[in-house]
Amino acid sequence: MFHDCGISNFDGLLDFYPPRRRGSTHFSQERRGGMFDRRRPEPGRVQRLASIMQTLGHRRIDVLKLDVEGAEFEAVPDLIASGIEVDQLLIEIHYQFHSRSFRLGLALIEQLKAYGMRCFPRLAARI
Repeated sequence: MFHDCGISNFDGLLDFYPPRRRGSTHFSQERRGGMFDRRRPEPGRVQRLASIMQTLGHRRIDVLKLDVEGAEFEAVPDLIASGIEVDQLLIEIHYQFHSRSFRLGLALIEQLKAYGMRCFPRLAARI
């Protein structure tokens, strides 16, 4: 099932900026083209994970994969504050954006550890 909404730390509308590369589908709340980028954002509906779970009738999550192009810095602290039980969290942390940093990415990981999550290194498979 596909639900047409993004994840954030509030329920409402959020501006999503288009990707720099033509043909890419990776819209983000981060303006990636710099301050002179004239491309207009597209508004999109976002919801807190707690709101999504309530709507769908879920009480816990077995596996949650987050690749949300920068929104993890808002969504993860909200997930923690909501007390949502997640057995496994697969997350991509985008600290390369202008408004983010490697230090903020590490702080996000520390928040997850304090919440009881443990980190496992990504294993590369050879084909």
